Amino acid sequence: MGNSPDRYPLVSVLMPVLGGGPFLAPAVESVLGQTFTRWELVVVLQGQETTDDDALLRGYQDSRLHVIRIPGTPG
Repeated sequence: MGNSPDRYPLVSVLMPVLGGGPFLAPAVESVLGQTFTRWELVVVLQGQETTDDDALLRGYQDSRLHVIRIPGTPG
């Protein structure tokens, strides 16, 4: 086993977003900047106004970032 990264568990970060605006990029970059590399980030975009957030997320080229879109307004 040694120092193999495979010996560590995969950590899943779930990030629900409703109108992330100026807070979305810093939140995503906080996860991307971790020194621990065995993670996946699942961003759940909620509501009708997801186009700006969706466009921002498409700019990240990391296979560990996954986006789920839920149309409509919660509640």
